Amino acid sequence: MKKIKTVCVAVVAVFLLSATLLNIFYPERPTVSERENRTLASFPKFTLSSLLDGSFFSGIDSFVSDNFIGREMLVDVAQKIKGYHSLSAFMPKDEEEVVFLPSKTGQTTVDDPSDDFEDKSDLIIEEKEETEDSQPTVSPDIPENIPLSPDDEGYIPPQREPIEEPENGNSDIPVETPDGEDINQSEDSTDSASEESVETEETVPPEEVTDEVISEPEPVPEIPQVPSVDTTVNEVENNTDSNEAEFLSDGYIIYRNAVYSLPYLVKSVAKQYGEAIDRYSELFPESRVSILVAPLSSGMIDNESIKKKITNQKSIIDSINSYCGENINKINVYDALYAHRDEHIYFSSDHHWTALGAYYAYAEFARSVGLEPTPIEKMEKVLLNSAWKGTAYSMTGDERTKEFSDELYAYLPTKDNTMTVYAKNGTSKKNGCIRTSYKSYTAFIDGDNPYTIISVPDNPSDMTVLVLKDSYGCAFVPYLCEHYRTIIVADPRHVGFDLYDLLKDYPLKDIIFMTNIFNPNVSSWVKNVNRIIGN
Repeated sequence: MKKIKTVCVAVVAVFLLSATLLNIFYPERPTVSERENRTLASFPKFTLSSLLDGSFFSGIDSFVSDNFIGREMLVDVAQKIKGYHSLSAFMPKDEEEVVFLPSKTGQTTVDDPSDDFEDKSDLIIEEKEETEDSQPTVSPDIPENIPLSPDDEGYIPPQREPIEEPENGNSDIPVETPDGEDINQSEDSTDSASEESVETEETVPPEEVTDEVISEPEPVPEIPQVPSVDTTVNEVENNTDSNEAEFLSDGYIIYRNAVYSLPYLVKSVAKQYGEAIDRYSELFPESRVSILVAPLSSGMIDNESIKKKITNQKSIIDSINSYCGENINKINVYDALYAHRDEHIYFSSDHHWTALGAYYAYAEFARSVGLEPTPIEKMEKVLLNSAWKGTAYSMTGDERTKEFSDELYAYLPTKDNTMTVYAKNGTSKKNGCIRTSYKSYTAFIDGDNPYTIISVPDNPSDMTVLVLKDSYGCAFVPYLCEHYRTIIVADPRHVGFDLYDLLKDYPLKDIIFMTNIFNPNVSSWVKNVNRIIGN
């Protein structure tokens, strides 16, 4: 008996030692979780401040938990287990019926679905409680002397070295998590899944930068309409023409081999968002302030029997815009997108819009401020991934969504540009605004980062813009290179310094609030928008 115990202990000890050594000397360590569609934590950079505030060891903890051997397989197994928490997952379903599926949290709905979805065309919530707990994050160490003018283009502070682009782009592909917030979930859509909101990041603010406004640009001629683009959507094999949709209990819809999110309006929060935008207009009186709220892909469904079960997104956007002051430029992109609903303007395997959908939104913005949108035919179209699989599976946990895929492509700006990204871990890197070596949505401006600056030397020096955005803004921002000399991009969830103190003396021509329809209804988003200007 004693001998058996000794053998068991030896086997366990060898296993643990082997696993430890493998994790330490892990060859070809992955940088992204394909199942969760997010960037895995990297080893934190050591600084005295990170050691003293404990963030260095927190970063090590995150790194270890994200990088152990076999993690991807275990995450996949966990997703499958969650899908079988009830017998309903094994029961046959009537093809003619709109049904609930087990949620990824394991909860099921036993009520008659027709009772719950008989008419959801007016889903308006008066108040929504904040339930998410802030998670500790590694504070981004934003370097001082961030270049904000074209004269400083390419400048990297001496204490920071730019990160070189890896030779094999596939080995260093950051994948963003969705932001926004589902009605039954904690925040983040990109935007409709589970990205954590950052409400209190203590970082060293960059030094104040001043510049001089150059004369106003010459007026532009009347702007022509943007031509329609002939595009096709990648269809999944064995696709059916069924007009039935399945409403999942986590607030998603599966319809014709695509996943859709359900929108909603939280009046009290949307009103606070409008007030926050008005506050920016007061703080930057010389700047033109615009709000652009992007609809979700579910707003493009053209099936009347399904549309009546979904809140009207145009009405939601109109309500959000109505809470802003009269001096705010309110951009209507819903009509433009709906007019092109038969084109590939949204992904079927992800909650984001495509580069084409973002283009139509850019064109509407350009017209609204008197600029002529560059015809899309003049931009080079680049295929980044012929079979990209987005967040559909990680959002729903439904096995069928594993097969959903899309073509992922980008339209390159017609003008040379240089982008400097200041990441959440304090590092900085310099690239173009579209990372053509990346094979995911984060090819657009390197994904969600606290602070990004794009310089376009060929544009007038007085054309400067600040974009406060969620992940929908990633695909939108590159088109601004057609007009603006300096493009400053900030994600309120991740900025850890006072943005007003940094930019109060900087001549901003425009300020754009660019989000999907979710975040104006999420209180943590609005709190962050206020927080970064000291409110």
